[in-house]
This record gives sequence, structure tokens and C-alpha cells, in this order.
Amino acid sequence: MLFTIWFLSFNFSFVISNSFSPILSVVTTRKCKPQIIRAEQCRDKFYKYTSLPNLMGQDQEMDIQIQMDTFRPLLNHKCSNELNFLLCSVYTPICDPEAEILLGPCAGICEKVQTECEPILKIFNLPWPSGLNCSRFPSQSTPELMCMSNPVFDSRSTRNPLQLFNVVNKEGFVFNIHHGRCRHLRHSEKYVFINRTGKCALKCSENDLFSQESKRFAEMWMSVLAVITFLSTLFTCMTFCHSNKIKYPEQPIIFLTLSYNLYSVSLLLRLFFTRSTVSCDYDPVSGQYILIQEGLENTYCAITFLLNFFFNIATHIWWVTLTSCWMLYSVFKVSSFNLKINAGYFHLFVWLSTSMLTVSILILRCVEADELLGICSVGGQSPELLMTFSIIPKSICLIVGTLLLCLGFLFLKTRKKTINKNGKKIRSITHITSVAFRMGIFSGIYILAISIHIVCELYQYINYNIWRRAPQIFRDIKEPIVAIFLLNIFMGQVVGINSAIWIWSLDAATSWKSVFWNILKKLKKKKETQSSTHKTYSSISSHYCQYSKAI
Repeated sequence: MLFTIWFLSFNFSFVISNSFSPILSVVTTRKCKPQIIRAEQCRDKFYKYTSLPNLMGQDQEMDIQIQMDTFRPLLNHKCSNELNFLLCSVYTPICDPEAEILLGPCAGICEKVQTECEPILKIFNLPWPSGLNCSRFPSQSTPELMCMSNPVFDSRSTRNPLQLFNVVNKEGFVFNIHHGRCRHLRHSEKYVFINRTGKCALKCSENDLFSQESKRFAEMWMSVLAVITFLSTLFTCMTFCHSNKIKYPEQPIIFLTLSYNLYSVSLLLRLFFTRSTVSCDYDPVSGQYILIQEGLENTYCAITFLLNFFFNIATHIWWVTLTSCWMLYSVFKVSSFNLKINAGYFHLFVWLSTSMLTVSILILRCVEADELLGICSVGGQSPELLMTFSIIPKSICLIVGTLLLCLGFLFLKTRKKTINKNGKKIRSITHITSVAFRMGIFSGIYILAISIHIVCELYQYINYNIWRRAPQIFRDIKEPIVAIFLLNIFMGQVVGINSAIWIWSLDAATSWKSVFWNILKKLKKKKETQSSTHKTYSSISSHYCQYSKAI
């Protein structure tokens, strides 16, 4: 307790002694040169840009940080919820990059903080810091003298509580100092600039790249494919999950199919939760519902992202695992039994790689919702993220898997010749040929589908910023081809649907035939038991009747 008192006294004495003059000049609106906020207490909190010198006349970032640190005891005491906002608006006032105007706090919020925190200082006989003298700040924001207020906490304000950085013009309309921040976009009026991310976000109620009809059709298209993928992959997993007929090197297809099943679940959840619930979030600064950026705060968005991205990437890594097993089997002559023994390493490789990539996105806060489908994934609004976390990983998996597959087929003839020389049974040769045939069919469809899928994503990556930019920058306005996006949706799920090929195989038919035959046998046995019971009962009844008559 004594240490706290000493610390408060020392720090606030330091603040007072470091005031540049007993009475600082009245704050006025002035031009500024924007720079990123570096003060720890204000960085990425309320806005992104400030300018030096600040409202205390300080032009050194180190001095600002040192002096703001002296307020930590008060901040820790939590005497006022608005204290940190007031300190930031004085020591790192907002500088709008477009308007190049420096704004300080309004007097209302300063007076509220002083009312709540000054009694704490008086306990230790400390005066209110002269730099925070509320008479320095404008009483309210006007076009001639603008200031920041936080109407949520400012009881004197009659404005909309969401207009945190707005000022009112003479006609009574709201003039946003961020007007023009999104003017590089062709439909800038449909966007809101987000200070936290430094990006423009599309309003949820607006359509930019895609019309409402295109969105509805794409959603219907996705729902049909998601249902087909879910049912076909579920059918496959139910068929082979406990079966010993699908052995290594083919067994990774089962886990690839399972990953597609859970991937389709993410699409079905998006449809179940509705577009606005998953892809929209409320921005308290603008008072608008926007297409999600950094979607970790939205629970529904986070859930769909984890299922969608995690299992989508897992399918591609399982493809690499499948081709690796095929290569080991055909080139290095590793038996199915030995591959099965080391299956744990395959699972560790797949799930660990997928987890690392997913966690990286969560740490970097790269979760975004796309406009067309409203799905939370990565790269929906940022082409750079699409390239880094989607196109590059998928391309690497496709190339590596294809090389391993080709290597396996290249050495297949050598393996067959070795079997013939050793005088092994023709049945072994037939088995290898059968495995190669099934691998060839599955891999051919996979390579074709994923190649087209990657090309569609490259189309989005190359053109996304061109589609959004204002027409004065590009004379020819380019529109996205919706059919390419629909093709992308189909190719992203066709491999899951391709699992139906395994259902139609002889092994699958045999498996289900066995299941149905066992069911029929049980029903027949039950019927025979019931019939036998009925006959016994009838016989007993007949004997009883005869006995009664005899009596």
C-alpha cells in the first residue's frame, strides 16, 4: 500500500513537473502529417494514425511513452473507463491521412474523466495535471473547430453514440472525417473504412462485385453440391471405416474422404446459420454491419472457418500422403503391412501440418468472409492472403503428389518384372495392377479437379483489385465472371463426390451386399422363430381343448 502511494506521488509529480508551461495553449484544429501510432497504450486501440508534435507540444516518441507510463497507476485503478481514450487523444491525437486534420478530445469527455479520477489524486494531495485542463479543449465539435468525443460515455452529447469521429456541419448533416478513405473503390459509398484494420469493408446490406441474384444462385449451387458431397463421403466412410478390404497404399483415401465430409459440414453450417449471422459483424465506430474482417470475435464465423479451412487443407495433405504411400509401395517395395504399422506417422504429418497452418492464420487474424457465399475462410477480401494460405499450399501439394504418383507408375513395370522373375503367383501381379488402376482413376480426377480449382483462385487473385477499383483509374470496368466462381465451387467438392467411384467398386458392392444379406438372414431367422413359437402355441392350445372335452 505504501509503495502504491509513493508510486502515485512520484509519477504524478513527474507529470506536473514535465508540463511545458503552467497554462498550455487552447487546442485548435490544425493540419498534420500522419504517422503510425507507436505508444503502447494507444497502438491498435482507437485509431491508427497520429502526428507530432502532439497536443502537449511533444515531438519525441520516447517522451510521449515515458509520460504516458506515469498514468499507469490511475489506469490500473480503473477510476474511469474513458481515461485511456482521453490520454490517447491528447498524447497521440488522431490524424486523418486524407483530410490531414489533427483532432483532440472534446471537453465533455475530459470533464467526465476529471470528475471520476481527480478524487483519487486528492487523496494524495496531487492536483489535476495541467496538460489535461479541460478548458483547453472545444466544448463540442463544429466544422470550424473539430474534436473527438465518445458519446457512449459523454452524457452531454445528443448525437448518435456511434459517431465517435464525426462532426456536424451547418446544415445538421453528419460529415465523416473519413469521407474519401475508400474513394479508390468504384462503389466507395458501399464501403466503411475500419480504423482497426486500415482497410475498407463492404457493408452487409450492399452488393459490389456480385448481384443479389448471383449470390442466391451461388448459394443454391453450393447447397446442392454440399449435400451431394456430404452424402457420398458419408456413405464411403460408413462402408470402409471398419473394413479390411481397403489396405495401404489406398487407405489414405478413406481419411481424405472423411476430410471432405467434414469440409462439406462447414458449408452446410453456413447455410444453417444464414449469411448475415456468419459473415457479418457490427462496427461500433461507423454503426454499420460489415463483411467480416479478422473474424475471431464472431463465434459462428470462427466455427465455420475452423471446419472449412482445416479440413480443406487436410484433403490436400492427405493426397500427398496417399501418393507417398503409393510411391513407397511401388518403388521401395514396402508391404501393405509395414505401411499400416507406420500409419501413425502419416496421421501425425497430416494433422500437425494442417494445425500449424490454421494456427498461423488465427494468430495473424486473417479470417475473412467472402462476398459471394458469405463463408469465413482466408483470402475472401485479400488477394495476398489468398495466394499465401490457399494457392501456394494447394499448388505445392498438387505438384509434390503428382511427382510421387508418376514416380510410382514409372517403377511399376520394374516391380511386375521382378515378380515374374521370382516366379510369384499371377494373383500378386493382378493385385498390383488392380491397385494401380484404381489409383490412376482417382488420381486423374483429383489432379484435373484441383488444377482447375487453383486456376480459378488465380483468376480471383489477379483480378480482385481490378474489379473493385474506381473507373477513373481503369477506364474499362471489368466485372467478375460468376461462372468461374461456380466452377471453382464445383471443383472444390468434386473430389469428395468422386468417392462414389469407390462405392461403385466391386469391394463396396460386396461390403453392402454382405451387410444386407446379414440383415435379411436375421429377419428370416426372427420370422422362423416367431413361426415356430406360433406353431407350438397352437399345438398346446389344441391339446388343451381336447383334454377339456375329454373331461
